[in-house]
Amino acid sequence: MKTDKQYATRNTGEQGVYFDRHNDAMTREALHGKHRIAAELAHRDIIIERLRAELAAERMTEEKRELKEARDLIKWVTHCASIKGPAGTTAYIVSDSHMQKMRKFVEKE
Repeated sequence: MKTDKQYATRNTGEQGVYFDRHNDAMTREALHGKHRIAAELAHRDIIIERLRAELAAERMTEEKRELKEARDLIKWVTHCASIKGPAGTTAYIVSDSHMQKMRKFVEKE
């Protein structure tokens, strides 16, 4: 039965300082056995997974903030459309902060 390999044969010369740093540390710490090396790789996988989850949460928070700004802008535009000026015309009262938000939102699209 053939199994897929998780670890390819790597050219350590191409890995440069990254390989050297790990090789030196593993030698200095007498980290020679597969079991100890696997434990270190597992520890790093846990850290990487946690950091990816944190990054995803930050991105989600940013998206929620942008959606709130878009909803606020839509409410504001709807409100402006309901303001009636003289002789039944529609009056648009626009503050500088609203204009900045509108420009920022439009630039994203």
